[in-house]
Amino acid sequence: MKKVLTIVNTFDEELDVLIEGNESAQEVIVFVHGFGTDKGEGEHLFAELAEYLANDFLIIRFDQSGYGKSQGRQVDASPLKASKDLKSVISYAREQYITKNINIYAHSMGTIATAMLSPDNVRSIVFTGAISSHLSSIASRISERIESKGGKVFKDGVSVYPRTSGAVQEIGSEFWRVLVSTDFVALLKDLVSKTRLTVIKSKQDEIVGSGPDFDKYRNIADLEYKEIQGSHNFADKEDREELFKELKRLFLII
Repeated sequence: MKKVLTIVNTFDEELDVLIEGNESAQEVIVFVHGFGTDKGEGEHLFAELAEYLANDFLIIRFDQSGYGKSQGRQVDASPLKASKDLKSVISYAREQYITKNINIYAHSMGTIATAMLSPDNVRSIVFTGAISSHLSSIASRISERIESKGGKVFKDGVSVYPRTSGAVQEIGSEFWRVLVSTDFVALLKDLVSKTRLTVIKSKQDEIVGSGPDFDKYRNIADLEYKEIQGSHNFADKEDREELFKELKRLFLII
């Protein structure tokens, strides 16, 4: 089954939402996309995963405000605003599926939005495209990537990021402020006290890189951290297949 609808966020913007999969399933998974993408995610990661999981789960995908088919100004987008979009989507899911379990799958920058929301009464959460525990380093990597693509970074104004698709992404100052002022490790410690949290790091991640900042995840009590083969969006067919098998296993754990 597939159903398209709109959910209004706290800013009175309409979010474009796709509900698909097995309506009879007990487990609902809300997908949270990353930076500058939409509900399909980069290289169709979310679209293909939703198809893979369709027989066993009810899946909710949505475009964050400012992206895809959702309303909102792209320049206002930030992980904090995305966290409020996620809150609106989860509220809808709880009202519509009161007997089902809510789970979250977040990728890349979507992991920050999810951690900032730190929702209650979520059965399990899985992060992929794991962001460095030190968000200032991610801000630096994004700046370097924008400039390498011929874009311009203005952290107190509007940055311009030419994307591979040919689109030009506008990034406002709030995006940078949130990154440099957020203690991601503290957010994860709070989140793991509420739910089963798994962080998956792709070993060949060309976006977030690697280094000692990722080792901090291993020291968070009750957080399951694992590294697997793959690029940021698991572009290789075999890597993607292994990721999908692992995600299905994690969301089916009782």
